[in-house]
Amino acid sequence: RNDPTTMTILWWTDVAASTPDVVEYGSTTLLGSSASAAPLDCEAGEVDTCHRVDLTGLVPGTEYFYQLSTNDTVVQPVSPTVSFKTLRSDWGAFGPSSSCYANGSCPTQVVASRVDQTDPDLLFTTGDNIYVDGAEVSDWSSWALRPYHGALERMPFFLTVGNHDLRLAGGAGD
Repeated sequence: RNDPTTMTILWWTDVAASTPDVVEYGSTTLLGSSASAAPLDCEAGEVDTCHRVDLTGLVPGTEYFYQLSTNDTVVQPVSPTVSFKTLRSDWGAFGPSSSCYANGSCPTQVVASRVDQTDPDLLFTTGDNIYVDGAEVSDWSSWALRPYHGALERMPFFLTVGNHDLRLAGGAGD
């Protein structure tokens, strides 16, 4: 997900789950929080061997440690080397009327500046590029891509369409 306060944890097991799956998590290896969900039927694997737990209310820009349990058994123990870091922001979340554009502090501008500084060989977006109500695909060049003008002149750039991009452009995203 592109929401910096949500992380989806997915895993598969060899044995079907008969109890809710549990993810314990926290900003230290002491954990402290947990979330659970029923096992899923997925396209890959046997029934109830696919597991998904959504962690919500996370703090942007924070490292989280976690452990996974299936059938009340820890299948991935907490470790100082097993973690994820939430995004600092969803760079498409600020529309063209946002005051942050005037001072260059909108996430899109900050990321574009870092791209210019590091000069990668290739650039991808992860979707949800623009959150302007009633936006059309052509609006992306004005609002989401304008800060990348310099980078677009010198590197391959691949724009991934996200659910917000589809919904706001009249598609079926949610």
